[in-house]
Order: sequence, then structure tokens, then C-alpha cells
Amino acid sequence: MNGLNSLIPEGLCGRRYEKEYVSKYRDLLTIYIDGNVIFSRYCYGEAACLVMEVRGHDAGEEGLVWQAIPSWAAKDPPLPCRLTKKEGSTLWFDGSRLKWEFLEDLKTDKQHGYSRMRLFLKRLLQKI
Repeated sequence: MNGLNSLIPEGLCGRRYEKEYVSKYRDLLTIYIDGNVIFSRYCYGEAACLVMEVRGHDAGEEGLVWQAIPSWAAKDPPLPCRLTKKEGSTLWFDGSRLKWEFLEDLKTDKQHGYSRMRLFLKRLLQKI
């Protein structure tokens, strides 16, 4: 399959997916136009908060390469690695039956360094 950034429509900086609900966590996968990806895990409920965030990049045929996995999460890593199926706007990774459903398109994402100015400069430099 092609790189994941090919899933992002023109003019957007990224696309966010949410894993099908099966546990006490809310897992999000954000894919950016430059091939970077961020996996975020949140708790559900009253004390909902960010549990962990792992950055990585799309290595094409090799799948997703993650930079640093917390040691406590290494026993049962929730991180998707290889896209195995795409159907409409739904993704499946690593042959799992659990699906990642489209959540939202991102025009900008200042929290992760994708401001309007950075995106403008990136597009400008690519045309030169």
C-alpha cells in the first residue's frame, strides 16, 4: 500500500483516526502530510486524560516506525505498524479485526507544530 500521507486530502495538514472502542482507553492516530504520525492514548471517564503519546513516521512498505515506546507499554504495545486494509475512510492495521475509523480532518495542528505559517512555508519551499 502507498504511504499513509496519500490518505490526506489536498489543502489539509493531517487526518485523525480513532480506534474502535474495546477497552478503557481511547486510542487516536494522527497522520500528517510530511509522513509523521502520532499515537495518543487517553483514559475514558471522569478523570479523562492523556496517558501516553508516541511519535513516529511512515516508512512506506516497512510500515510505521515508532521513536520511543514507554517501557510499561512494551509488554502489550497498542501501536499500529502496518496498514493491511483500507475500506472507504476506515483503516485496519496488522491484520487485526479492530478498525480505525475516520474522526476528523485537520487544517492546522498548533499543538504538534503544524501552524498556518509552517504549512505555508513548507508548501512554498516545495514549489521552488
